[in-house]
Amino acid sequence: MNNELTVIIPTKDRKRFLYRWMSYANKIKFPFKLFIADGGKNNEMYDYFSTTKSYPNIDYEYVKYPYDESYNIFLLKIVNALKQVTTPYVALTNDDDFYFPGGLEMSLEFLKSNPDYSSCRGSIGAFHPVRSSKLIDHNDTYSDNINYLLNEPSSSIIDETALGRMKYHFSHYALTFYDVHRTEELLFAYKETVDLNIKNIFLVELLTSFLTVYSGKVKRLNNLFLFRQERPIDSSSRDFYLEHGDSFNQMLSDSWSDDINNFFNKIASVISSEDSIDHNVAIKEVKKYYRKKAARGIIKCLSYEINVNKKYRSRIWIAIKSIVKRFDHNEILKNNYNSLLKRPSYKVYNKNIKESKINDSDLYNLLDFLSNPPSNGIEQVNG
Repeated sequence: MNNELTVIIPTKDRKRFLYRWMSYANKIKFPFKLFIADGGKNNEMYDYFSTTKSYPNIDYEYVKYPYDESYNIFLLKIVNALKQVTTPYVALTNDDDFYFPGGLEMSLEFLKSNPDYSSCRGSIGAFHPVRSSKLIDHNDTYSDNINYLLNEPSSSIIDETALGRMKYHFSHYALTFYDVHRTEELLFAYKETVDLNIKNIFLVELLTSFLTVYSGKVKRLNNLFLFRQERPIDSSSRDFYLEHGDSFNQMLSDSWSDDINNFFNKIASVISSEDSIDHNVAIKEVKKYYRKKAARGIIKCLSYEINVNKKYRSRIWIAIKSIVKRFDHNEILKNNYNSLLKRPSYKVYNKNIKESKINDSDLYNLLDFLSNPPSNGIEQVNG
């Protein structure tokens, strides 16, 4: 058992996913500490985890928290869980996603040898259990036909200044949520986020990510690190999107003005302190590079409207052209708006387990597990 890294699994009323995660960890003898932070509505899972001996091969702690009635309560749970962690390094994951132990080990070793880096991870892939008549009772948790996608790793962030790292992160944004972090630095990021009480969950993700980048460089390794489940039936980000709309629509909410200005001020504040530059200079740069990133998101949202609403297609097209041409500082947008206006196409690289040529024991172990549900039947419980 490695006593240098703890993996935190926040969960809420999704028994089938947590039971699956723990069965997987127990089967492969997951070599790191686990901390389950349960914000579910009742004590059903508490009763199970406080009495069962079903997972003898792993070192885990289970804590029942108050019900995650709001996103702020969820963030308070994360802060408290981070405070309970006794290892110098920590990683966060969702209960429907899976770490590869070998990938975690490589990231941990890199951070131990490179104190100027704040986080590290390898490549993140995606999988989807295709609905199966043989395993119909297991809903979206297991299948004898697992499709998956292996992604190329994103770019490392190696600038020596916080401002330089911020600029690069805006231009090449890649999620840091799943990275292996230094525990005290990730706790700082979430405490600062809680204090600002930001309502938009995607802006929370952005803020914690940029506070990670502020703390140090970010390394991306070329190895299997994590598999995320695509299109689960229930997820907090999906629920938020359905309630508040796309990213452009979210900018019209009552809380957006406070949220985005709190974001700007916090990022500018830490950059100003770290790089010893004027706060006004820092905030001007933060807004400039955020504008570039936001423009791409807005254009994507409007491009969907063009394809859906034929009546106003020509008007919207002209409006977007006018907007994009104003971004003189962003040559990519200025010179390539026609390609950006096309409906995004997603290439799906589906690979059946039997067709895979990848020689990686961690991957094979996970795919085999997802294709063969444990015989104890506990994962058949919905919820």
